[in-house]
Amino acid sequence: MSIDEMIDSMTKGVESALPKVSHKLISDETEFVSMRDGVKLATRIILTDHSEDAPVLFTRVPYPDYVKIMVASWSAFVRRGYNLVIQECRGRGKSEGKWEPFVNEREDGIDAVNWLAKQNWHNGKIALVGNSYSSYTQLVIADQLPDNVKTMVPNMYGFDRYAQMYQNGLFRPDTYTTWAVDNSPVPHNEKMKHPYFDAIAYRPVAKMDQQFFDQKLDFYQDYIHSENPDDPYWQQTPVWTALKAMPEKINIPICIVDGWFDHHLNNDIWGYDRLRPEIKAKSKVILGPWDHLNAEPGVLNYANADEYGAGAVREIFDWLEFQLKGNKLAGAVSGALVYELGAQRWRRFDTWRPNAQTETFYLGEKSQLLAQPDTSDEVASYQYDPQHARQTMGGNGVMGMLMNNPGHHGPQLQQKTAQSDSLIFTSEPLKEAQTLVGKAMIKLNVASSAPDTAFMVKLEEVFSDGRVINISDSGSTLRLRNRLQHAVDYQPGQFVTLEMPLWEVLWQIQAGSRIQLEITSSNWPAYNIHNNTTIQWSEQKDGLIATQTVKFNGSKIILPVLIETDK
Repeated sequence: MSIDEMIDSMTKGVESALPKVSHKLISDETEFVSMRDGVKLATRIILTDHSEDAPVLFTRVPYPDYVKIMVASWSAFVRRGYNLVIQECRGRGKSEGKWEPFVNEREDGIDAVNWLAKQNWHNGKIALVGNSYSSYTQLVIADQLPDNVKTMVPNMYGFDRYAQMYQNGLFRPDTYTTWAVDNSPVPHNEKMKHPYFDAIAYRPVAKMDQQFFDQKLDFYQDYIHSENPDDPYWQQTPVWTALKAMPEKINIPICIVDGWFDHHLNNDIWGYDRLRPEIKAKSKVILGPWDHLNAEPGVLNYANADEYGAGAVREIFDWLEFQLKGNKLAGAVSGALVYELGAQRWRRFDTWRPNAQTETFYLGEKSQLLAQPDTSDEVASYQYDPQHARQTMGGNGVMGMLMNNPGHHGPQLQQKTAQSDSLIFTSEPLKEAQTLVGKAMIKLNVASSAPDTAFMVKLEEVFSDGRVINISDSGSTLRLRNRLQHAVDYQPGQFVTLEMPLWEVLWQIQAGSRIQLEITSSNWPAYNIHNNTTIQWSEQKDGLIATQTVKFNGSKIILPVLIETDK
């Protein structure tokens, strides 16, 4: 789909979900606004009629093509009584200065919103809006907002940059190698024929930028060489330390929007969890069946997904009407609006997560998930060869393949039986439907013949007709297991417990379905290929074959099952 086709589809989707047009656009001009160091940023100002009586929606964007998309999607709000301001980030589009990803957005954002607060062509009420990087530009200044800013609507970003890039020591190349290539300050050379596939496949990873850009991309090198949470890059870089501390400093109601198949999902909810109680009580979270492009991926039925418009735009409109104009429209003014996968319906809760009770399944012989623990010394093993890594099929933590390798993310059909590089454990059929809510936990008692390796897990639903579809996943290295702040040594053959929380879900497992756990050691390019050595992962090129062993005793699945209050 071209950008123009995307814009046309988006415009129609937004317009059809909102109330009738009540205003008209009267002005669309670009002003160059000076920052504290004199650099001028291109700032597009789109005014509704009687603009001085209307609030203003403000966003900052780093992607030149994205300005068109923002205008298309948010101009519908202009036609309903809002002013709109879109500023291009430093060094991007028509803005002056040097493009350094993330570095300048805090100071520039503070300067820009203070400039906006002083303008006399709006009524003095401001909302910060926008998704992805534009959400980052909101969140990173949330503790320095003028009183004019009444709310924020961050859509698909989050607060903990390390946790966005790494999961228990595993990097996300599909998302962050791709992002580095697409947002490099210099163009790639003629060696790069297909940016996505060439970049994620190059080994060693640390040499990718020199191979295709003829120089190091400093920000990317920081990413791929900072695998420990306590590495200086995460602990001493001002924008990341400020961002991680931000949830507790937010003083206004916010509406967090994300999708079940977005790579920022867990991190957005991490921030929501850490809002101060009095702010959380006035805030909202919206979770829909979308990926990072607001598409509905995979093989599930998403009936009623557009009940509140594409991307729940009507619920966002109602939120802004209440926060900026005092108009109480449909729905609750706080809490959670969440799409229940498997049940194809939207649900409202007082907060996220609603109350749940745990149900535990234990790994046992004959590839079973059992209701009672196996206390024997029984084990199961498989071989992992990094030269034959499993390719990602289904899951959350991806972005690049949305555009470059579609059909491989979200809920997808999975294998029915274990292969030589995997183990599968399956429960008896469920007697009645049950809804998983929040994060399931996988605990595995494992050992490896390698000095370090990875274990990957998928929680799956086996339908009564034989289809197997992934619900959620996770992974961990041995040396950075269980949320350790720094890698520890592992002795080959030693059994250790891995605790792997999965991605957030609201998923109804059908009556008659079975619960299934798949265990492997690779899920590339969602996560980096582990070469079974202790060499820093981005410097690895050649690997070892490892024997991976799972002991049944101590291995289990802990499922959070929604307590239904309307039964």
